[in-house]
Amino acid sequence: MRELTEYLEFFIIYIPGQLGQIIRGKYYSLYMACGENLRVDVDVTFTGRKNISMGNNVLIMKNSYIHSTEAKVTIGNNFNLNTNSYIDADFGTIIIGNDVIIAQNVVLRAADHAHDSLSVPIRYQGYLGGEIVIGNGVWIGANCVITRNVKIGDHSIVGAGAVVTKDVEPFTDTPLDL
Repeated sequence: MRELTEYLEFFIIYIPGQLGQIIRGKYYSLYMACGENLRVDVDVTFTGRKNISMGNNVLIMKNSYIHSTEAKVTIGNNFNLNTNSYIDADFGTIIIGNDVIIAQNVVLRAADHAHDSLSVPIRYQGYLGGEIVIGNGVWIGANCVITRNVKIGDHSIVGAGAVVTKDVEPFTDTPLDL
């Protein structure tokens, strides 16, 4: 049965055009808590689907990845995630408000590698989970990285290429490297 499901998903993932977006949206709505009008472009991956919830009017563009096996991702209404973007909540939590736009090639990562011990390789030290909260009406520019324990206030703009490691106040237009 699992193999049959994998074949079905393979074909569904690559149906072109708006019809494909709608079909994928309906299909993924069977496995995730989703509002109305979920549209999913080609070659999008969701892992930990039971831990992902999305509001109404959500568009996920091609080659994007939303991962939440050991955590929770909550996405509000009227959300756009552009191409090649990566949302990874594992070992943490990511909460995204309403009316949020995330441009292409953006990374949201709610955990970091632990690195306390000098005698143990970093790869064996586990992870430090955290939380990312993105307020309502936020625009995150292309090629940004947002790390754990960051809160981006309502109606803020995160400039293209920024690496965000600290909170962003509401109604702020941020430069690079926070």
